[in-house]
Amino acid sequence: MGDFGGNRGPLGGSTNRPVIDQGTLPRHQHKPPVPAGKECDLASTLTAGGMLESARALMDDYAKEIFDLWFSGKAPAEVTLDNEKWANYMRAEKRVAEQIRNALSAHAELMRDEVNSSPGRLQNTFSWPFHGEVAGPSGGYRTGYELLHGSNRSVGDVGITGQYTAVRSGAPGSAYTVRYEGLAFVWNDIIDINKTYKMDIQLGRAAGNMALCLHAGPPKDYILHIKWRAEYTMEVHVGPEVKGQAPSWLKTFPNR
Repeated sequence: MGDFGGNRGPLGGSTNRPVIDQGTLPRHQHKPPVPAGKECDLASTLTAGGMLESARALMDDYAKEIFDLWFSGKAPAEVTLDNEKWANYMRAEKRVAEQIRNALSAHAELMRDEVNSSPGRLQNTFSWPFHGEVAGPSGGYRTGYELLHGSNRSVGDVGITGQYTAVRSGAPGSAYTVRYEGLAFVWNDIIDINKTYKMDIQLGRAAGNMALCLHAGPPKDYILHIKWRAEYTMEVHVGPEVKGQAPSWLKTFPNR
């Protein structure tokens, strides 16, 4: 497994297949983890154990949690992480925060026709998806963000739900403000070997060999959902209907 930094692929990249396939790992390996009829000897078992511990030593707690569920083969088909530990982790990711702001800005601007046809105030619940990215193109395995890499479109990408109140400043066509409250998010991904990354395939082969020697696994792919809620109310200001108008901007305010 060696060095888990540098140009590495993510276990859960945005190009993963849309369904869990229990035959993924063997097909990527192109051969059984060890020759048929042979078992790992003591030296191989000790080596596998050392490699596993070395790999895990490089990971943060979040990467370990995702990896261990996959490597152990004990994860159910779908895993939901809905706790304050993961909520704080996702809130702390600046790229996700920026992508949420951009998604809400897009949602607000696309509401113009509804706002114009309203009496001046519009209130409703909403659901809005977007594609999330939490790691650079080289991926990696050191952090939970690197293992997540990108949300998976086939299982829902990143979903936002909540309530909004849109208030128009004047006649139809004038500027308006959309206030978002009770926002909840879910990151949807598939944790599997991404064959677009050579290192992912090598990791899959090594993991399969280690699991066999350690009488664990075999590694099993699973769908992952991470849930968290916003700690702030958000507002998007959309300008009047004029050509060349500046993009809307978004501010955050502590909940009261």
